[in-house]
Amino acid sequence: MNKVLTSFSPNRLTDSELIVLSGGACSQMNGNPHFPTPSPELITVQTATDEFLTSDEKSKTGSHQDVAIKNQKRKNLEKLLHALAVYVNLTADGDEAILLSSGFELAKKAEAVGPLDAPEGLQVKAGNARGSLSVSCKRVAGAGSYGFEYRQLQTESDNGWIRVDSTKHNILVTGLVSGGQYAFRVMAVGSNPQRNWSNEVSSFVL
Repeated sequence: MNKVLTSFSPNRLTDSELIVLSGGACSQMNGNPHFPTPSPELITVQTATDEFLTSDEKSKTGSHQDVAIKNQKRKNLEKLLHALAVYVNLTADGDEAILLSSGFELAKKAEAVGPLDAPEGLQVKAGNARGSLSVSCKRVAGAGSYGFEYRQLQTESDNGWIRVDSTKHNILVTGLVSGGQYAFRVMAVGSNPQRNWSNEVSSFVL
């Protein structure tokens, strides 16, 4: 559902940006038929905006106390704007045109995550014991886990791929046949059900 942003922290808006946004919201919501009963009242928000503007100007050449007062005025304005933005979201009920008429910034819609890329840089090295191999690949952005698979080559009976899942991009495979040759591949696992396998890499076991 469409919504306006309800956070007005310094991490997102500078002091001057907050003043402009607050003044614009008060102006656009004043007399707006889509928002007949703003909560808090617009006069309260506008007064807080004016007080913050005054304290902001004074703090630029004032004392540490002036800066502290400015910061407190900002917190008060942020609190009022948060409540007003919540009112806007509840009243507009997802209607994008109505939300935009409030003067608040529309939150970005979450984009669907596509299939993850096939892992690159698959490497297979000798493990720390006989019959073991260390397998690794490069990290894939967005991957929650990795699905490693391996199978023994050049055998009379092909038992197919053996799966090992890991939250890390490397595993240690043990219990392999010394002198045997094995093929490996890996895929990144994310929210999208489509999987893309890496190129296969083969190695002999000590």
